[in-house]
Amino acid sequence: MQIHNNNKTVSPLGKFTGWFFSEELKYARDHFGYKFNVLNGYIFDQKIIFKDYVNELYNLRLTFDKSNPMNYVAKILMNSLYGRFGLSPVLPESMIISNNELDKLVDLGEISELIDFDDDSLLISF
Repeated sequence: MQIHNNNKTVSPLGKFTGWFFSEELKYARDHFGYKFNVLNGYIFDQKIIFKDYVNELYNLRLTFDKSNPMNYVAKILMNSLYGRFGLSPVLPESMIISNNELDKLVDLGEISELIDFDDDSLLISF
């Protein structure tokens, strides 16, 4: 099992706590012999919430020729819906620091972006 610790992904040994998807826990139990106690959790109702929306957009696409802009609009709306829910919820952390603070932050994690503003300040993302 992997957890995020200090902006790093690690696979700890021994006892640890974290939030996990139930299927991930079942897989770890059944295939790798993990033992765990569930302390808290969330139960979600399963529903098909976008079926009517997608069907309406698809039927709209069928009524227009592919050269018609409405066909393209319906297609983009359907693809955007899928794309929004396929995004990772983990966003980079960014901050503006002075040049002399950079050495302190290098050990916090992998720096994904560094922009020098030429006024003794940096934009750092990790």
